This record gives sequence, structure tokens and C-alpha cells, in this order.
Amino acid sequence: RVVRRTRRGGKLVVRRMTRLRRNRYLGTVRPSKNYQVSFNIKPFGTRYNWHNVLHFTTGGNYGRYGWRIPAVWFFSRSTRLHIRSSRRGNHNDGCDPRQHLPRHRT
Repeated sequence: RVVRRTRRGGKLVVRRMTRLRRNRYLGTVRPSKNYQVSFNIKPFGTRYNWHNVLHFTTGGNYGRYGWRIPAVWFFSRSTRLHIRSSRRGNHNDGCDPRQHLPRHRT
């Protein structure tokens, strides 16, 4: 499910399952001060190194305000999430929940 605010303040909700693929462009979102992102994820296993789940950006990956609005990864060899969102004063603010997501379940 992809949620995007339109210029009129409404929302566009796509209610179809989309298989995500590496470097697949899904659309453009205009950032705002207040936003909500939701998605379901079903991890099937783990991999070595960081693995990106979701990344909204105004242009880059790291180091500037707007480059992680938000961004979500899996820790290496884990189903634990690493969540970041840039804000004024900290371009890499976020949280690291302690829970590991269960495999093969949404």
C-alpha cells in the first residue's frame, strides 16, 4: 500500500500488492512537515550487511536534511528494523526497535 498526499491535501491510496524490486521507482511524494507512512512487511530470511526496505528522499542518501524522510533498513543478518528520518538539527534522527520481526509472517 502506498499513501501519498496530493496538492489538495487529500490522500492517494493504492490498495494492491506490489512486489518490490531493487531500485524500482514507485512514485513521487511531496514532503510536508507532518506525514504518515504505513506498510506491511513479511521477512523471509536475513542477509549479510544492511538491507534497505523503504527510502523516501529529496535527492540523496545521507548527510543532508530531507535525504531520509523516512528511511528503513534491516540490520545485517537480522529481521530487526533500523528507522531514520531527517529533521531540522539532525539529518539522521531515528529509532532502533529492540524486537526482531517474525519470519514468514506479516
